[in-house]
Order: sequence, then structure tokens, then C-alpha cells
Amino acid sequence: MNDAKSTSAFVAFWNSLPGVLTGVGTVLAVLVTIGLIGAESNKSGPPPSSNPPASEPLPTDGERNGGGGSSRADDYPPVSITGKECGRSGSGRYAAAAAGNNHTTCPFALNVRKEYQGSGANGAEIRLRVYSPVTKKRYDMDCSGDQPVMCVGGSDALVYLYGGEPSFRD
Repeated sequence: MNDAKSTSAFVAFWNSLPGVLTGVGTVLAVLVTIGLIGAESNKSGPPPSSNPPASEPLPTDGERNGGGGSSRADDYPPVSITGKECGRSGSGRYAAAAAGNNHTTCPFALNVRKEYQGSGANGAEIRLRVYSPVTKKRYDMDCSGDQPVMCVGGSDALVYLYGGEPSFRD
């Protein structure tokens, strides 16, 4: 009887081998594939550099994302502008937004900053279509200059975008 139990245990083991081997084979195939992909990517050398030439300062994360990117406002020239500062978002070339006149609300100025940063203009002239949370309408804003960028349009709106410390004049 002992031989019959051994034989039936062996048959059960033998019949389960295809499933076990398939699982082991799958794991091995995945490991080999990962190894080959890693080896292939190493053969091609390092990825091409997207860094600017060494003579230019390297951009920070904020600059790569269109938002400027220095760690301090004093890295940028002071600006003399009208109106009032509406806020800063982090730091960088266009971290601050100001409503330049009494026809411009801070929520609108902040939306202009967001659109400008997202455009990647970085000092280039650009026309933006910006939503006003106050009037619930969109307005064209023409932006030009740098430090500060001056955006005009809408219903006599004036927005300044800058990175340095502002001084406000009448």
C-alpha cells in the first residue's frame, strides 16, 4: 500500500509540473527581458544632453516649466511699476504678478501670470487669452518686455509679471 501512495503522490506531482514550470518560466522571461532592456539602454550611452552650453547659466526647474526659476527675488533686477502686487508663486523670473491699475483685479492678474508661465514665452512678445474670474469672460492680453513683462488688453487691464523686488509709483 505504501507503494500505491507513493505512486499516486508522484503522479500528482508530475501532473502539476506544467503549471509550476510555466510560472517559473514566466518569471525567468520577465527577468531576462528586464536585463536585456537595461543592457540595451546602457549600450547606447547616456541620453543626449538637453543642457545649454556651459557659457549660459543652467535653467532651474521653474525655468524649465515656464515659470522662471531662481531661489531669490534679489537675483532679478528691481522693478518700478504702478499698481499693487497680487502675489508670488514660488520664485523665478515671473513669480510675481501685479495689477497695474484700478481696472485690473488681482484674480485676473494671477490668471495672466499662470497663462504667461504656461506659454513658455519667457520674455518674448505673446498674445494670451485669459479668463477673468470676476467678469466670467475671456480677454486678449498682449504681453511684451522682460523684468517686468507688461501685459495690456481686456477692458483697459494692465498686468506686470516680474521676479525682482517691486517699487510702486503713482
